[in-house]
Amino acid sequence: MLYRAFSSFSAIGVDDVIYQDVIACLVSFTVILLLSPLIGIVFGFCAGLMSRFTSHISVIEPLIVFTFGYMSFLSAEMFHLSGILSYVTFNVVICCVT
Repeated sequence: MLYRAFSSFSAIGVDDVIYQDVIACLVSFTVILLLSPLIGIVFGFCAGLMSRFTSHISVIEPLIVFTFGYMSFLSAEMFHLSGILSYVTFNVVICCVT
């Protein structure tokens, strides 16, 4: 996100960057920083809830974790958020929930 912002700033020109551009960059960065982990938390709780009810079927638990982790990554990328941050948060939540 920061690379794209600085790249657009250099395309505009250092002298032509106004404070609205900087504010828009900071707001976009804050939105990405808050919403990406939220997606990971939602998918982590869903996967944790599903894995609790399938504890007697040990074959399906890794499938749930891999599928929901990938869904977390893809959902964040679909909304132009950070898929990596969403996936890391998903892994932290799934470890704490189960």
